[in-house]
Amino acid sequence: MKTEKQMAMAAAEFAERWKGRGYERGESQPFWIDLLSNVFGIETPSDGFISFEDHRMVDASNFIDGRIRSTKVLIEQKSFGKDLRAGIRQSDGSLLNPFQQARRYVVSLPVSEHPRWIVTCNFSEFLVYDMEQPNGEPEQILLENLGKEYYRLMFLVDSKSEHLSKEMQVSMQAGEIVGKIYEALLKQYDDNSPETLRWLNILCVRIVFCLYAEDAEVFTHDQFHDYLVRYDAEDLRSALIRLFEVLNTPTDKRSKYLKDDLKAFPYTNGGLFEEEIEIPQFTEDLKQVLLQNASLDFDWSEISPTIFGAVFESTLNPETRRSGGMHYTSIENIHKVIDPLFLNDLRRELDEILEEKVEKQRIKKLDAYQDRLASLTFLDPACGSGNFLTETYLSLRRLENECIRERYHGQSFLGFEEVNPIKVSIQQFYGIEINDFAVTVATTALWISEAQMLRETEKIIRRDIDFLPLKAYHNIREGNALRMDWLGGDVSHVATVDEERGDCDVRHVASLQFMERDKYIHITSGKLPHWYQNEKVQFVTLRLADSLPQERLVELSQYKEQWLSEHPLPWSQQTEEEYNHTIRTKIDKWLDSNYGSCVLQFGHIRQIVTDSLLFNHGKSYWLHHFVIMPNHVHLLLTPIGDHTVGESIGNVKKFTAHAINKSLGREGVVWQREIFDRMVRDQQNYEAYVKYIYDNPRNLSPGTFSIGGDVSHVATADEERGNCDVRHIATADEKRGDCDVRHVASYDYIIGNPPFVGARQMNEEQKQDVIRIFGAKWKNVGNLDYVCCWYKRAWQLMKHADTKAAFVSTNSICQGEQVANLWQPLTEDGLRIDFAHRTFRWESESSQKAQVHCVIVGFSKDDYKEKECLLFDNDKITKVAHINAYLTDAPDIFIWSRPKPICDVPRIGIGNQPIDGGYYLFTLEEKNDFIKQEPRSSQYFHPWYGAEEFIRQKPRYCLWLGNCSPAELRSMPHCLKRIEAVRQLRLASKRKSTLKLADQPTRFQVENFPSSDYIVIPEVSSEKRRYIPMGMMKQNVICSNKLRIMPNISLYHFGVLQSNVHMAWMRQVAGRLETRYDYSINIVYNNFPWPTPTEEQKAKIEQTAQAILDARALFPDSSLADLYDELTMPVELRKAHQENDRAVMQAYGFPVKSTFTESQCVAELFKLYQEKTK
Repeated sequence: MKTEKQMAMAAAEFAERWKGRGYERGESQPFWIDLLSNVFGIETPSDGFISFEDHRMVDASNFIDGRIRSTKVLIEQKSFGKDLRAGIRQSDGSLLNPFQQARRYVVSLPVSEHPRWIVTCNFSEFLVYDMEQPNGEPEQILLENLGKEYYRLMFLVDSKSEHLSKEMQVSMQAGEIVGKIYEALLKQYDDNSPETLRWLNILCVRIVFCLYAEDAEVFTHDQFHDYLVRYDAEDLRSALIRLFEVLNTPTDKRSKYLKDDLKAFPYTNGGLFEEEIEIPQFTEDLKQVLLQNASLDFDWSEISPTIFGAVFESTLNPETRRSGGMHYTSIENIHKVIDPLFLNDLRRELDEILEEKVEKQRIKKLDAYQDRLASLTFLDPACGSGNFLTETYLSLRRLENECIRERYHGQSFLGFEEVNPIKVSIQQFYGIEINDFAVTVATTALWISEAQMLRETEKIIRRDIDFLPLKAYHNIREGNALRMDWLGGDVSHVATVDEERGDCDVRHVASLQFMERDKYIHITSGKLPHWYQNEKVQFVTLRLADSLPQERLVELSQYKEQWLSEHPLPWSQQTEEEYNHTIRTKIDKWLDSNYGSCVLQFGHIRQIVTDSLLFNHGKSYWLHHFVIMPNHVHLLLTPIGDHTVGESIGNVKKFTAHAINKSLGREGVVWQREIFDRMVRDQQNYEAYVKYIYDNPRNLSPGTFSIGGDVSHVATADEERGNCDVRHIATADEKRGDCDVRHVASYDYIIGNPPFVGARQMNEEQKQDVIRIFGAKWKNVGNLDYVCCWYKRAWQLMKHADTKAAFVSTNSICQGEQVANLWQPLTEDGLRIDFAHRTFRWESESSQKAQVHCVIVGFSKDDYKEKECLLFDNDKITKVAHINAYLTDAPDIFIWSRPKPICDVPRIGIGNQPIDGGYYLFTLEEKNDFIKQEPRSSQYFHPWYGAEEFIRQKPRYCLWLGNCSPAELRSMPHCLKRIEAVRQLRLASKRKSTLKLADQPTRFQVENFPSSDYIVIPEVSSEKRRYIPMGMMKQNVICSNKLRIMPNISLYHFGVLQSNVHMAWMRQVAGRLETRYDYSINIVYNNFPWPTPTEEQKAKIEQTAQAILDARALFPDSSLADLYDELTMPVELRKAHQENDRAVMQAYGFPVKSTFTESQCVAELFKLYQEKTK
């Protein structure tokens, strides 16, 4: 396959060859063959890849110019100079542009052959129509720009690879096998308690690892099978217990009397086989499933860990199983996130290096590039089974293997020393996941990925590399990501200084807890008051005894005395905050002047303090972040149990004072007696302190300070490392001997697919998470989806670091009311959207084929605003200067919900809401039968339309008795039965408003009966229609709350609302129900900027609006669904709409030429909106 640079050059040469020429009949085929072969590298494309002149007879002279079946492309070619948007007279007299002409051909094709893409071309211009968005505007690609924009035509040749399909199929089969093992084992356990299910999950993970290991030659071939096959079913339990014990024991610590079959297994480590679990008895059937179906009959080495991890999790996770089927994020969709975020840039960088002609320079660049790959860090804060992390790891390792291949040119290593050219490590990948089993699956999937890529590297260097024993990997932490420090300060596993390093005796840290204002606060006082609550995060400052000159101490003492006399205890929160801010500002200013001996500037002295802080970590406090400056120390920590900050830091000061004096050969006071401590109020306050800690030494020289935090394992520099790949809290500039020292003060990239829970579907705990992240004062906080929390948390982290992020989310966060709620504050704070995928379907592999409609948003700080942005609409890519929160190329405008229109137009409302249980609603047949029983009721029936009835033109009928007199009601016994049924229904409700309505059973909860004819707009309608079908209703018709009602109207109002201008606005700002349009009164209608037409323009719009109604009337047997289907829309109706569109655009002063796009229209409407809302 050609590199991007090669394709760009070939595209430029192609454009030059075809510049200014091209005849439809004679040169179409050479044109497309040239493009496919010389630009995109398709060998002999005419030999089955593309077909020409496919005759699908619309009439005697028509045929399809070109088709590419593998990528579902249909081509309609015209001669050079032809206008691709202009209508061409057809043999039946109709005017169709090339796209409409191609749409006619589609009707004659079997559904399985319908194109995804229609391309119209005139040799100088390509218009690309995506049939997933049949009403969207086409992408325009000019031949003259093809050298730079060739990538926009990649869809012509980019079909799904067979290898990926095979990986998916194998991984799904693996999931089915695990499901069988799971079900069979579950039957053998005595109960289904949570502990039992946890044992079962761990057992399945271990079995799968062993099955993979024997097929991937991590063990010897079939070693797991051959060990177990000699045992009877009743002895398999004991055999597995012995095997797991051996796999967890280093070879030099195993019994010398161990049998040979067990002795042959390698030491695995990594914690996978460490925990003792209960294993049930095996049956003959279970033995057969394990040894025959799972082992001999299946090759586990071909599974994709990215796919299989998620399939495995959903197979074993009871909660997921109950919700139905296997769900995973496909590799294709993962790459929609990681490719534009970083992978494309890394790929381009490598391509450029490989084109370096001077070998010495190329090798130097390759080495630097590999180091760069190994330096990148990634976080998925909702990682599930780890598929984003796994696929990212695999992608980086593939790039690294290309480096290694080019670096060593396939040479064999002949020496006897251990050779491992691999630098990229799973230790660069971090995750947070709330489900404990998913954490185990994710860790295992990454180990399997590591093994697979190791084998690929071995093939390149032609030498074996040891995979086992596994290195300890604790970067994926269990917990609620919204209640944890993403930097890892509240680490899941923290090792103490004096522990044995072999298998890492780990300790667990709870989630961050902040001050609770409604709970009791302990207040103690020495020279300073100290506030604390048990196990709540605190920010602490301790300083050297000589860090402040005597005159400053006197000044500070006098200031404190005056403050305390004016503000007697107990203090309010406001007083405490004011005191802390004032004192902190004074002390920090003095401390930063580096007064005194500043003995902490020496590395060995700082190490004494570091070791002491870490010694107490996990005993009397959890240490989150710290910085050791030349004359003072800042800490973020959480006291454990009843330990107080004063007690814990007092012990640190006592130990370090003795050790520092001994090291310096002196005596005397080392630390100031008092500490300065503050309770951390909330997550935002916490992250401000984190920023303060990491910003504190910004003006100091390297080697004069230590900074640390967010570690998977915390250890001292001189301890025995064992085989544990340890991440340290250490000085920022030092290297720890044989240890790879890393400080994850920030991540390079944050990625993932956070939970999709709508604002109205959240449970109470999730609602509290939203309040905790955004604060109760955030505007419309109750309308934010749960996923919004991940954007806010990521942004809080990114503001202080060089980090970029991208998340998959439900499309609701970039539509309707949530856009302003979420994005305006973030944008004003400096967030910039770098790339985005507009709405697409995210499908699972469940039996129900559940679909979620998603967007992907990649974002960073506004520091990168000089870089162009990428906007993806399905597989179409557009380079733009800016992407706003509605995911369009337009300025940052935010449409807030408002109760009335911004222009002088009629107000609209919702239709009627009966709350009647259906007792007042009838089909035509039901109505006629009821009237036969109750003849007097006929006068009270009215046609009833909801959105579905309106679009399908099939009304139901409503029995409206609200204005009926008591005497009349008593004369209709069948009506009385219905009224009583409605009353009882309302009395059974738990809602107060419904209970109150039971006193008036003939009335509706919402009543809206216009006194004249009115316009109706469906609340929800299909996105496949170019126009939302609106209509004029007579006064006697009753409409449901699924229709919007606009009274006091004219044909002018109908014409503007039904125009392409209003449709463009609606498509931009409306919410979505899945992908269907959700027409909101307060967002779409009330914010719509109406034109200010002349009387002549207004009359013209009234005329064209009437023409639309007249065109509909020509087809009385057709519903609005029929009339507005793009394939069946009558020519008369389409022409009427086009005339109406033209009239409305002229009223706005917009150009009516065909090159004026919907995006340009929306940009102009945003400007008008700004003017009208100043």
